[in-house]
Amino acid sequence: MKRKAKPLSVWTYYRSNLRRVWSMLSVIILSVFLLFALQMLIQSAFRFSYVSNVEPKKHYSSVLARESPLAPELVGELKACPATESVLPGAYAYSNFRALLGDASSTKVYFLKEPDTNLMMNRMNLRLVEGRLPAPGSNEIAIHQSIARNKDLRLGSEMGSQVDKREQLTGRFVVSGLLAGKPVVSFASFETLIKQHGITPANEYRNYAFMLPQPGQLAEMNRCLASLPPGNHDITTYNTAKAKYDEGMEGISLLLTAISLIVILIVTISAGFLCYIYFLQRRSEFGLLVAIGYSRRRITVRAFYEIGGLALIGYGAGVAAGIVSGILLNVALFAPRGEPLVLWQMEYGLSAACIPLFVAVTGMVPIWRMLKRLDTIAIIEGVV
Repeated sequence: MKRKAKPLSVWTYYRSNLRRVWSMLSVIILSVFLLFALQMLIQSAFRFSYVSNVEPKKHYSSVLARESPLAPELVGELKACPATESVLPGAYAYSNFRALLGDASSTKVYFLKEPDTNLMMNRMNLRLVEGRLPAPGSNEIAIHQSIARNKDLRLGSEMGSQVDKREQLTGRFVVSGLLAGKPVVSFASFETLIKQHGITPANEYRNYAFMLPQPGQLAEMNRCLASLPPGNHDITTYNTAKAKYDEGMEGISLLLTAISLIVILIVTISAGFLCYIYFLQRRSEFGLLVAIGYSRRRITVRAFYEIGGLALIGYGAGVAAGIVSGILLNVALFAPRGEPLVLWQMEYGLSAACIPLFVAVTGMVPIWRMLKRLDTIAIIEGVV
């Protein structure tokens, strides 16, 4: 036997008033989608900049002499740190990357000797997937696959300021290899700089060096570096690089927070207004519920579950729409240019979860006030 729907059930009202229900649900879905998509775009850009410029510092620290070259005494002190495995002579530069954050997402180019390049790549868990590493003393460069996609480069392509005036990397380089791995970086020959600047083998450290720690002893090595007497040099560790990164991203983070708060405020006001209209049109239903023995508290709890259910449905649909849009954007735009969006992080969900939470809480205010002033006798007599 077919089960009949209860005349005063929530589902009966939904089926009879789909347009009213959809008007409230659509506001929640759209708001959750906007916050989720905004977080996904900005946090993905943050993540790329972090992975490119900060995370590599988990594998090494560096020292920069304010006046070239590094003093032999300082090099000796660096090597004497108990947790230090190697002190590599080298240098680094930056290469443009057309990304969401513009210049903030420039990638590093490491100039190292060939054996040291292999050592650094192993520390960073990078692998050569195509071509070969730069030959010593050549103008060759091995770049990450993401950089190749971003700049539309392949083996044998040229890059550098002499090829593109907008490029930060000075000179002309030929792509000899493609790399894969988490850090988006490139490698070129340090011997090329030695020839260009006339550095003698006995004084090869120029003004920069990379310190590689023994396995699992980065923190101990950095403590040793911090204890060195101050001098005409600057030491950069993961902590100092992370602090500088956070400072640079602080303005964008504040802007993102402000936008999120504005969206939440607008949705809260809209949801409160819609809830008032939504339940005001159902006064007769609530009056009948009171007349047949429902307490106002029970009706309030029922209304809260109803609003909460709509809010959760809207949250789930908004998050799903955000993930689908991220997949489509990756396929059509971001993956081909080497900066795929990160489709899910806890920050996305927590930020978007503010919408259903505020809707459920603020939506109960007009309902509580309406029930408090509800005139059951007038409703039964048909006055209202």
